[in-house]
Amino acid sequence: MNQLRQQFDDVSWRPAAQSFTVKDSYRLTGVYEIKDENEVIYIGGNPFCSNVRDCLNAHFSGNDGLAIGSYLTGDASKNWSKIFVRWMPAKNPPEGVYYLLQEHRMRHGCYPRFNQVPRQT
Repeated sequence: MNQLRQQFDDVSWRPAAQSFTVKDSYRLTGVYEIKDENEVIYIGGNPFCSNVRDCLNAHFSGNDGLAIGSYLTGDASKNWSKIFVRWMPAKNPPEGVYYLLQEHRMRHGCYPRFNQVPRQT
């Protein structure tokens, strides 16, 4: 778990608008975090049949059916300059998300505000 967090912490945060232009090299499975100012508000991963870019685009267009999508297209849409994302390829995204959520809970005492309690894979 610590190794995954250390690898992920080495990944740079990018402005939210760049999530729409993720290069084709990231058109593969992975894990990602969404941050509002200094708070990580969501940790996610894409299913095996999709890719990181599609998942991020779904969140930022509100087509994900999740609270994070409603927030990003509602309250936060007026101030995307404070929203940042980072992503990293992963062979098993659900497992990566599970460990990143557990690490976040251990570090902060709670899950990110738009994550539900994770299921172990």
